[in-house]
Amino acid sequence: KAQMQLRLTQANLQHSRAATANLLRSFLTNNVDIALVQEPHHHNGVVQGFRTKNLSVFYVKGRDKTRSCIIAKKEIKLTLISNLCDQDTTAVKWEGKTEDSRPVSGILASVYLPYDSKDNPTLGLQKLAKEAATTEVLIGCDANAHHKLWGSSDINSRGKSLLDFISTTNLTILNVGTTPTFVTKTRSEVIDVTLASPGMSGLVGGWRVSNTPSFADHRWICYEIKGTRTEKISVRNPRRARWDDYASETKKHLISLADITISSVSEVENIVTVVTNKLVKSFETVCPARTVRNNDQPWWNGDFTTIRTTT
Repeated sequence: KAQMQLRLTQANLQHSRAATANLLRSFLTNNVDIALVQEPHHHNGVVQGFRTKNLSVFYVKGRDKTRSCIIAKKEIKLTLISNLCDQDTTAVKWEGKTEDSRPVSGILASVYLPYDSKDNPTLGLQKLAKEAATTEVLIGCDANAHHKLWGSSDINSRGKSLLDFISTTNLTILNVGTTPTFVTKTRSEVIDVTLASPGMSGLVGGWRVSNTPSFADHRWICYEIKGTRTEKISVRNPRRARWDDYASETKKHLISLADITISSVSEVENIVTVVTNKLVKSFETVCPARTVRNNDQPWWNGDFTTIRTTT
């Protein structure tokens, strides 16, 4: 088997359709494997925008407010852990292998800490912290809290309370640097935190705040779990897509919607889902998947590339 890293993105979508479509695009172009999402776009508690045949969506259904979920490629072995989930917490069991092919498993979680909640931390995060005493855990969290220990410019009461809690657990803060994770016209701050148990911390690398536009006030946080996949992987390369055919394919898929009359919000949501799926189908038609070998070498860098080109 070939060695490969599992690529994770931690993203608060602020219930935005545009931010949702942007994250979906990142999945379709094979830039992310798992997304730990806070404040997903939803209607009546049902997460919208990720209904494609290649993705799995994990969260607690039937809630009026859905403020966390996990999106993953179906090829990745994940199982929802219902007793650790609520409207602000989603947890799944992950099973994989380390770079030296040793089996490894743990809990991946997406957590939203409401800024107006009286409970800081929430019961969901407290449960995950208890699990971290005996199980490997990785948590992507919109903390809505400031503390210099995770890169904020100051310390507020929520940040102090959260750090006091973290210090009593088996969790480690993985944040690196002071690049803001939340940016608006008037302010920027680090309010998103990544937490992990000691063993999981050793598997996670490359923590960074992404420069990729997120279409939300929260910027994406990206990192990798060092693991393995099967030797051959399926990828789509947008540079090889037949973009001249995209317009005709899209027209063919959307022409059936021309005479539809929309009279309610729920119908708008349904049409958005239908259109998204048809656009995805058009993309998959003009940019077919190819099975390739993964020959990435962790020790190869730009300097070696330059030397090889020169010689």
